[in-house]
Amino acid sequence: MSYIFYDCIKLIALKDISNWETKNIKDMSFLFCGCESLKSLPDISEWDTKNVTEMNDMFNASDCLFMPSFNELFPMSILEAVSSEKPVVLRNLDLYKDVLFDKYVAGENVDDFDALLKKLATDKEFYKECQAKSKYLADFYSKENVSRIWKEFYLDIYNKKHSK
Repeated sequence: MSYIFYDCIKLIALKDISNWETKNIKDMSFLFCGCESLKSLPDISEWDTKNVTEMNDMFNASDCLFMPSFNELFPMSILEAVSSEKPVVLRNLDLYKDVLFDKYVAGENVDDFDALLKKLATDKEFYKECQAKSKYLADFYSKENVSRIWKEFYLDIYNKKHSK
């Protein structure tokens, strides 16, 4: 199943593919990679992916990260998206406010997400603003900046302990 729609740059829509038999599929890598004209994807949430061992870059070359989860920690997928300067669309969870500093687009429900994704697809200025937010996060969470933050933190602790 890997590469099945790979580089189908003129593919603009897919019919219902939710009932595809996927329980024996092991490789879905690059499945939708390069489908730059595909603006929406049919529901694939019912696909049985328990045997899939390769999903590398399944959605490679996507325009944004859409992660409407109700319960997350700080997934690597967010860091990967921002390091590519892709806009990040998340559910409005309290946890994100402390670690992402409102540098993402947040929604509460399907209508919010639908409006935000459509705006990202049609409003070039909004998309650029969201890219800038992602760049900020990428810079903030860069190896160099995180190292600097930890160094300052531990030096501060050390200095407080030894100044008494």
